[in-house]
Amino acid sequence: MRRLIPMLMTALCASAQAPSDARPAFDVSSIRPTDLSLRQQVDMRVLPGGTVTATAVTLKFLISVAYEVENVQITGGPGWLDTERFDIRAKPSEGQKLELREMLQSLLEDRFKVQVQHQTKIEPVYSLTIAKPGALGPNLTPSQIANCPAQTGTRGTTPCGGFLLLPGKLTGQRVQLAQLTSPLSRIVDRPVADHTGVTAAFDITLEWAPLRAQSNPDNNLPSIFTAVQEQLGLKLESGKEPVPMLVIQRAELPSPN
Repeated sequence: MRRLIPMLMTALCASAQAPSDARPAFDVSSIRPTDLSLRQQVDMRVLPGGTVTATAVTLKFLISVAYEVENVQITGGPGWLDTERFDIRAKPSEGQKLELREMLQSLLEDRFKVQVQHQTKIEPVYSLTIAKPGALGPNLTPSQIANCPAQTGTRGTTPCGGFLLLPGKLTGQRVQLAQLTSPLSRIVDRPVADHTGVTAAFDITLEWAPLRAQSNPDNNLPSIFTAVQEQLGLKLESGKEPVPMLVIQRAELPSPN
């Protein structure tokens, strides 16, 4: 499955302020079941003005974006949390201050009746470290982009300040290694913690053999762990650390628009 991952959504903030006693929320929203016969690519983006569109996304994906956690940090909830897919369009009122994650949380609570509980547990993780101090890999190059534009690219392209994750390939433009932990967590299905201490911005290309392809004798690509070390000059080391977890206590299918 292809995923466009601008993990940190960027938008222009308008000057109007929301009332201090009101939680930020979209003015209008539309949520419809995805037409699976169209085989649509998973996509989520912020349009100029703050309108959020999402295609073929699961509720679990929306929760991960709204609460800034990875799929592996989400537990509980109904069985359809990661199977039912939705197309969403949510529009703020004109001049509204954009607080997108809070607005997404309001959308999930209002339309999906989502209730969550935050917990911290000691869980298996991978620590992202420098393999050899002072030596980075050939596919981890200092970015020449000074600042990302407001528009970060079109569907199917690598967004500035984010990643494009395809089966067996990850590309990133002007990203920090702390951001790299997010797509790596999806790939290895375990939380990844940044222990590199590096804050510079990089352009990244990473290619590996997905698990289903590793048994193919004609496949020349390395495992994800070997690829991270050989191509990026980094290491994924197994360990245990406190991990923020999000427990889904309630979620319902949204009512028709």
